Amino acid sequence: MIWKVLLFFGALSLLALGGGSAIVPELQRQAVLEQHWLTDRQFVDFYALTQVTPGPSMMVVALVGFQAAGTPGALAAVVGMFGPSSLLVFSARHTWNRLRASRWQRTMERTTRPFAVGTMLASATLVAHSTNRRPLDWLLTLVAAALVGSKRLGILPTMALAGLAGWLSALL
Repeated sequence: MIWKVLLFFGALSLLALGGGSAIVPELQRQAVLEQHWLTDRQFVDFYALTQVTPGPSMMVVALVGFQAAGTPGALAAVVGMFGPSSLLVFSARHTWNRLRASRWQRTMERTTRPFAVGTMLASATLVAHSTNRRPLDWLLTLVAAALVGSKRLGILPTMALAGLAGWLSALL
C-alpha cells in the first residue's frame, strides 16, 4: 500500500500546474471514488482543515496518505507529492532562467495560466458542492468569493467574517 500511495502522489504532483490546488479535484476523485481511502465528507473536512491552518495548503496529502496507510502512508504521500515536482523545478531552473526573454517561455507561461485558473476554480467548486447544503451557505460562499476577488477585503478578515456568519447561520 505504501508504494501505491507514493506512486499515486508522485504522478499527481506532476499535474499540479499553477499550484497544489490544481490537483484537488483529481485527488478527491481518486482518493474517494477510485481508491475508497476516505469518504467525500472526510476529504472535504481534511481539505478545509489544511486551508485554515499554518503551513503548506497541500498538506491535505498527508492526511489522505494517513487515512490510506497510517503514518507510513502520510510520509509516502508527502514525499510523493513534493519530491518529484521539487526535483523537476530544481533541475529545470537553469534552462528556464536561460530562456527568460525567449518567445517560447512567454508562450508557455501564457498558455498554462488558463489551465491553472480553471483547475483552481474546479477545486473551489468541488468544495462548495460538497459543503454547501442550504441556499444561505451558497450566498455566504459567493459573498466571500466576491470580497476576496474584489480585493476590498483581505483573506483573513474575510475568513473571520465567513466564520462568524456561518456560526450565526447555524443558530437559525
